[in-house]
Amino acid sequence: MSSMAHLTIETGVRPVTEVKEEVEAALQAADDDQESRYPEVYEHHGNVAATRGYRPKDLSGVDVPRVIWTTFNDTVDAGAGNLHERIGDRFIQVENVESPYQEGRYGGYVGDFFRINYGIVPRYGYEETPNVGQTSRPGREDWHSILSTGDESPPMPPEELGAWLDGYPPDGLDPETIRTLLDYDPYYRVAGHLFASQARTWVTGDSAESLFDQLDEPDDAERARIVRAAWACGTDDTDQYKELLAALGTVDERTKALIAPKLWDPAPLTDDEPPAPSLLTALLDLVDDPVPELRVGAIMGASMVLGHLQKDVIGGKIEGDVAFDGVVKPFYEALRELMSDSDIRVRERAVTITDEFVPVTDETIPEFTAANILRPITRDRLDFQDRWAFARAVAEAAAESSSETPDRGIVLAGAFDGEPNAVPTLVEYAYDERGPYYERVRHELARFADDHPDAALGALEPAVRAVEAGTETTADVKLLQALASEAPDRVAPAEPRLETIRDGADEDDKRDAADRTLEQLRGGAV
Repeated sequence: MSSMAHLTIETGVRPVTEVKEEVEAALQAADDDQESRYPEVYEHHGNVAATRGYRPKDLSGVDVPRVIWTTFNDTVDAGAGNLHERIGDRFIQVENVESPYQEGRYGGYVGDFFRINYGIVPRYGYEETPNVGQTSRPGREDWHSILSTGDESPPMPPEELGAWLDGYPPDGLDPETIRTLLDYDPYYRVAGHLFASQARTWVTGDSAESLFDQLDEPDDAERARIVRAAWACGTDDTDQYKELLAALGTVDERTKALIAPKLWDPAPLTDDEPPAPSLLTALLDLVDDPVPELRVGAIMGASMVLGHLQKDVIGGKIEGDVAFDGVVKPFYEALRELMSDSDIRVRERAVTITDEFVPVTDETIPEFTAANILRPITRDRLDFQDRWAFARAVAEAAAESSSETPDRGIVLAGAFDGEPNAVPTLVEYAYDERGPYYERVRHELARFADDHPDAALGALEPAVRAVEAGTETTADVKLLQALASEAPDRVAPAEPRLETIRDGADEDDKRDAADRTLEQLRGGAV
């Protein structure tokens, strides 16, 4: 067992080289044994990163706005990320996110959480972080503008706020001052994070119930203040949480963007009781919101709810019909729509979900609880056309993505459950359109032909034409092998090309399939 920790330092408006030099100097000064543990500092996706056992407090003298500290454990193949914001002369932790499943690769969940909600790609795990996608907010204010104090005079000077936080919990600080801190965008996260445990009394000056009663305040500005305070209070009550979600859809864009990260792991979710399916529905109501971060937060929260429902159905805590009726198809449809979203970050995250939720058997109860969109208990509640529409959206969006993505052919394969009436659709995609990952679809057709030759005959002519033209895949030759005894006359036109494949193909499987097909054709069948 081993683990790895990194710091990712946001440079803000400062030159990367300048920040890198200051970070190196600060970490060397913080290290009691510089000779044995010299800091490894380098540029990382437009910011600066440092590897080895350093903490944000070691950078207190470096003038940068934010630092992300990530940890990764290769035994469980998962980790966490903590965001620290500079307040005065110190860094205060304002955000924590943990892997809800085994991540592998570079850590898509933790990485995308910070990339989308803060515009920072953190260094994570053992491998170099690949090209994971866009960090900027197309056509909108960038995160630096939203979170920077700039030339404004904050409601409390950073030095004073830092000194006050050292005295946490505070004495004699009136609720209105706290409300003012929550209203100030650069302070919202630190105020919300540190005040959460006492927010019911500090923020409202009254009971939490009275705060929730004000969520329908008619004045837009005042309602935004109430929503900010209510989310700072938080709640694990499902009904109240749904009220928060509904109110969040009615406020200004900045408030939505600041609160959106909270939706990635909805507060009502526990391992003790199954979540209410209505919570998933309430989150899906926000997937068409104008604010892209909120769209992402909504689908991520919905996927977590679905994951808990899947786990609890497998564990016998809730019946499948109760858990899934009325929510599975809307979830797939929403995710499919987001794959063609106007914001590239939303498209990238929607596609990445299909990589993260890896296939497992229904008998397996995973340690982690994110949704598995390929798990049969939910997938099979869709008919083939719905599954196929979703799978096509995944393949097409992955093919257009600028980030490094693995083969999404597994989703196309998972859409096919052996329905004979689906064969023409698969044939059209794999041979006529030759859509993204079409080779995987041909592979599924070959497998199907091996078990159900009569039902797979519709794929025979296209496969024969591919072999004759010399554009065949190994799957095409295997399909001919599976159907040669069933329809030898229809396979025979490919015989010359099969001889060439048998005598010279690079792949053993391909040569063997050609040889066996020829044996069938020449064994008296033709």
